[in-house]
Amino acid sequence: MSTNYNKSLKEVSAAEGIFAVSFMVLSMVSVVFLSAVVADPAVTAIETVSLAAGSLFIIGGFVSRRLIPRAEKHERTKLLADKKLNLTCDLFLKALNDQTVSDEAYSLILSELNKFIQKKEQIR
Repeated sequence: MSTNYNKSLKEVSAAEGIFAVSFMVLSMVSVVFLSAVVADPAVTAIETVSLAAGSLFIIGGFVSRRLIPRAEKHERTKLLADKKLNLTCDLFLKALNDQTVSDEAYSLILSELNKFIQKKEQIR
């Protein structure tokens, strides 16, 4: 899930860059057209597109600010799950190497599972 958010963040950042550049270029083109006294409808159309690009750039900023915390939350959850999975596997393999699963080993595994569930809820 975190990869989806990171991919979306990259796409939004790329779109923001495109909108920022197009806003600047279209604004410069409209200034050149106005200084050369070219037809007003062309300048009006260019300014309208420039305004739309600027607006989409601002909207992209809002979208990325909403996506960043979600991506970070999913990344923290993924790291926690990996950490607890490795610890649980180590405990499980240690119990299997002894040829018996003692009550102590079983309770350790269950306590790690409970810690994972509690930390996951804290992250949420």
